[in-house]
Amino acid sequence: MTQNTNRDQILRIARRFGANMLERGQQQLRKSHSRHLVVRQGNGTKLVEVNLIVGVLLFALSLFTVPWLLMIVAFGGMMAKWRVEILRELDKEDKIIEMPTSEDNRE
Repeated sequence: MTQNTNRDQILRIARRFGANMLERGQQQLRKSHSRHLVVRQGNGTKLVEVNLIVGVLLFALSLFTVPWLLMIVAFGGMMAKWRVEILRELDKEDKIIEMPTSEDNRE
C-alpha cells in the first residue's frame, strides 16, 4: 500500500516538474525570438542579421564540423574590424538607457 502511495506521489511530482520545465522552455523560446545577432562592419554597415537561436546553432554546427573555417572567418572579422551585436526588440513599456562606448569617448 505504501509503495503505491509513494509511486503516485513521485509521479505527481514528476508531472508537475515536467510541466514547469515545458513552460520555462516555451518562455525562453518566446524571449529568444525577440533577440537578433547582428554583424556590422567597422563603419556601422550591417552585414548580417539573424535570429539569435539560428546564429548560435550555426556557430555550434560550424565549431564541430569545420573549426578551421570558423577560425579563418573570426580572424578575418578581427582584421576587418567587424562588430557582433546582440539586439533585443523592445516592448513599448521598456525603458531605453544608452551607455557610452569607448568609441564615443574618442570624439
